[in-house]
Amino acid sequence: MLSRREVLRRASLVLGYAVTGSAASAVLSGCRIEPSLDWTPRALTPQQIVTVRAMADHLLPTTSTPGAADLQVERFIDQVLRDFTPEADRQTFLTGLTAFETRCQTQFGRSFTALSPAERDEIFAAYEAESPPLPPTIWGGQISADVQPPTFYRMFKAMAVTGYFNSEVVGEQLLAYDPIPGSFDGCIPLSDVGKAWSLG
Repeated sequence: MLSRREVLRRASLVLGYAVTGSAASAVLSGCRIEPSLDWTPRALTPQQIVTVRAMADHLLPTTSTPGAADLQVERFIDQVLRDFTPEADRQTFLTGLTAFETRCQTQFGRSFTALSPAERDEIFAAYEAESPPLPPTIWGGQISADVQPPTFYRMFKAMAVTGYFNSEVVGEQLLAYDPIPGSFDGCIPLSDVGKAWSLG
């Protein structure tokens, strides 16, 4: 019997990218960010929020479309960490975020928010290279019994991408959006339906 978390994880893999169970749970539970100006983070410190905001905006920058900072993705990440992430994973994220900032200070003598775009690219590239590969799957089903626990960088990326693509602006203005897809015809002849649809 699969746990709810495992079902969510496998469902997210079908979508073509790895999303942590925490991020998937947040989306399925209707997690909405708080738009007020006097918002206060509850899982991260104010300084950590500034760092996570800069990281998310470097990952998903403003171009002809809004960037992660424009959509306040850092608030989504804070809420996922607070309301949907198990304590062990939350500690992995917080410890990893501290180590990330320490690495920036050690390597460049400045925090991530003060780095140039090229220096930020260098840090991200190093984390990408050091992160374990995603486990192999077939149609969302994991085919390897040996799975590395999620790393800070993979968790951050999954939450940032999930928060971005599930924002109202992206979902309704930038992506194709139809709140009621197709029309409903309650009584049509079977001959008009044609063949049954294959699931594979």
